[in-house]
Amino acid sequence: MNKINSKFIEWYEGINKNKQAGQYSPHKPIAILFALAGVLRNERFISFVDSRKEIEKAIKFFTNKKTVKSIDPLYRLYANDSKDLSIWIAIPGDLKQDKSGNISIAQAIENDLKCGFSDEVYTWLNPNKAHCRLLIDQIIQDNFSEYLRNHLLDFIGITEFAPAVANQEMVERSIKLPKRDPNFKFKIRRLFDNQCAFCGIKVFLNQEILFLEAAHIQAKQNGGPCSEDNGLLLCPTHHYTFDRGVWSIDHNYKIVISKNADFKERKVSMFKEFEKQSIIEFLLDENQRPNEKFIQWHRQNILK
Repeated sequence: MNKINSKFIEWYEGINKNKQAGQYSPHKPIAILFALAGVLRNERFISFVDSRKEIEKAIKFFTNKKTVKSIDPLYRLYANDSKDLSIWIAIPGDLKQDKSGNISIAQAIENDLKCGFSDEVYTWLNPNKAHCRLLIDQIIQDNFSEYLRNHLLDFIGITEFAPAVANQEMVERSIKLPKRDPNFKFKIRRLFDNQCAFCGIKVFLNQEILFLEAAHIQAKQNGGPCSEDNGLLLCPTHHYTFDRGVWSIDHNYKIVISKNADFKERKVSMFKEFEKQSIIEFLLDENQRPNEKFIQWHRQNILK
């Protein structure tokens, strides 16, 4: 079990997760999550014909890519697989590929393409559901904001999910997760004087201030540091919608709202009235502004 786990981790950490060079396109992690969820349901493979719409919907939901093809990550995981590791397979595996290792959708449909883990990996994972759940949790943490976890579980078809209780054998070799500075939240709270950088809310209960949430502008999963110039203090509503790409910040530190966001009339004031407002007014020290490179990353990769 440890040997196969080590091979799986080595394979996962070696795939291109598009987390560098200013890109954020976690297509392959999403495909792997669908496969792991299938193992929990005792499903041997992902059928492209049956699962195409669900996978494309998930990729579109969690990225801002306008063009989405679920066939690319499914088959590229096979085309780029190391024959020494043999983790991911495709049936059939001899379809005509372009220079990037992709195949056409027509080919996939005509040949009833199915993709998933190799026999060795599936035989290891299927009776070890706890380890399968651990891998799902780790891959989510490695690629997505904690706010998106439940949405991801819904997309991959898991409505009731008990996190795995890891034993020593399971954690002997684990996915290297991005580290978070425990002091980050305190730095950001002080920086914004416990006010939401979007709406300015500052709440007291029994004369005690209620802390808001420290949000990364460039997600730590994508190389964003836990530094003051990469943080905003936000209330839960504006934190979640920031991570989802409903709004962002322009180069003048003013709030911009996605043109694709549609609000019900009663709730529009929670967003529209703050459009073009500067987040600088909530900083205790105007010289400690967010770094433009992190803001630009958010606009390019998260804003819908």
